[in-house]
Amino acid sequence: MPKLICALLAIGCGLVGVAQQRNANWPLSRATWLHFGWNGLQTSLMNTPGQVSDIQSAALSSPTGELLFYTNGCATYSPTDVELLGPLGFDTYGSCPPGQGWVFAPWPGDSNRVVGFHLQYTVGEALLGPSFQSFVFDRTLNGGDGDYVPGSMRVLMDSATFRLTLVPHTNGTDYWAITHQDSNDLFAAFRLSANGVDSLPVISHTGIFLPIEPDEWSSAGKAGPLIASYDGTQLAMLIQYTEAPPDFPMAAELYHFDASTGSVQHTVTLPQHTLSFQAGVEFSPDGTKLYVLHGTYEDSTQVNRLWQYDVSSLDSAIIAQTGTVIAAGPCAGHTGSYGSAITIASAPNGRIYVVWGRSPYLSTIHNPDLLGVACGFAFEDVQLPDTINTLPNQCKRYQDSELSVGVSEARVVTEELETWPVPTNGIVNVRSRNAAEFRVVDLMGKEAASGQIAPGIIIPLNLSKWPVGVYSLQLRSRGSSFITRRIVKN
Repeated sequence: MPKLICALLAIGCGLVGVAQQRNANWPLSRATWLHFGWNGLQTSLMNTPGQVSDIQSAALSSPTGELLFYTNGCATYSPTDVELLGPLGFDTYGSCPPGQGWVFAPWPGDSNRVVGFHLQYTVGEALLGPSFQSFVFDRTLNGGDGDYVPGSMRVLMDSATFRLTLVPHTNGTDYWAITHQDSNDLFAAFRLSANGVDSLPVISHTGIFLPIEPDEWSSAGKAGPLIASYDGTQLAMLIQYTEAPPDFPMAAELYHFDASTGSVQHTVTLPQHTLSFQAGVEFSPDGTKLYVLHGTYEDSTQVNRLWQYDVSSLDSAIIAQTGTVIAAGPCAGHTGSYGSAITIASAPNGRIYVVWGRSPYLSTIHNPDLLGVACGFAFEDVQLPDTINTLPNQCKRYQDSELSVGVSEARVVTEELETWPVPTNGIVNVRSRNAAEFRVVDLMGKEAASGQIAPGIIIPLNLSKWPVGVYSLQLRSRGSSFITRRIVKN
């Protein structure tokens, strides 16, 4: 474990039960790590090799929170900071590739092996995009410190983008590594099982068709994160056009992911935003809210805006009407024409942390499941030992290390409507504050159920015979606005 060289700053986070300790350690910069444990959120100054800049880091810990392997976005390291794999590729500027370059997954059924999924991008490959690769690490090598397994590197796919996320399979053991092909509408989901990574991915053609690169210097369409909801049923993707004028629109899309088959289906196109360079996107833990963080240039100053959308309706028009600016202001540390790093990520303590720019602070969304300003955004409320630029790429939910903030059994509460548990294997309870009519529709708008609810009475909806998937509960009462809530059937 990297050696502590300064005091810990503890900030309570209200953990209950067994935490998602696979994500207990976040490398943020050369000097700063975040640790999530029983004592709350802790920050520490560490003697970490390498440099973490705009490149997205990644790490994997054991189910009890012990650091196993990590990357600064270029090289990979053991928990004692021994370099295992040096920088594997450089872009046309001589830097390691931006975006979601790495994510780690435990090998199903093997507590010693870890798979690192990587997007490698080298000079002259801009037209093709980075290649998607996998590496195997073993904790028993190098005297128990862990090491890369020689000869284990595999090229899974050529011509990918800087998008990479990991979702647990519904079988309770396996994982899906998901990326998007360059200059195409193709999603590729590679399954990791006890037998290793499948050679052939599950292919889905859906959603926006990424633009064809005009030359080797262009990165149009390659940049922009791909992230998954905690329950693994939703994907969100931003498409950043970095070669375009500052007022060029940023595309944002939502998809349904079937974690049992690996298929992806486009569901919603979100309202477009103007973009200067950087952007981030994240789901609330219950999957009903989507946060979009983006920066634009206004009078030569980068100004950030954090939007919240209620995505539970799965209806583009309704979602657009729910768009609310939670926070707006200048971006710290803005330098040059490319802007300052901004990003956003969900943490194991149920909160969402925001990098507003190059600074020694994190901003926080304390209650991300709640609507509007009730989400509790706090600007620069976590002080760090060092200036940071990024947050790690991660799988939100590992098969052997459950998140403890009550997501799976939490009541989803609005002023007039409650639904729980979400997701559900059979019964979902619905309670309305007022007398109302309701209907439940699937992703295609087909009605699955309808009826009336008396005020304050719990209505148990039996979904046991419904197909696995995502549904929208739509409720309308006299004198109130149209309310929707997302239901997930496992």
